[in-house]
Amino acid sequence: MTDSDYINSKQQKADREYRKKIQSDEEKRKERNRKSKYRTAKSFINSDATREELEEFQGLIKKNLEK
Repeated sequence: MTDSDYINSKQQKADREYRKKIQSDEEKRKERNRKSKYRTAKSFINSDATREELEEFQGLIKKNLEK
């Protein structure tokens, strides 16, 4: 299927309806966004973070746990 075939196709309409459906439930959307942020943070920490950044995160976590 080329891009021009996709425009106004049944698949495009189905995709649009699916996106509308999954975005309509606010709580599910918030949870999906939260999980996405969690995965991004975890991936960053495990693969790219420097020691300095890890220490900064450690302080932020400690501060949040004290609330």
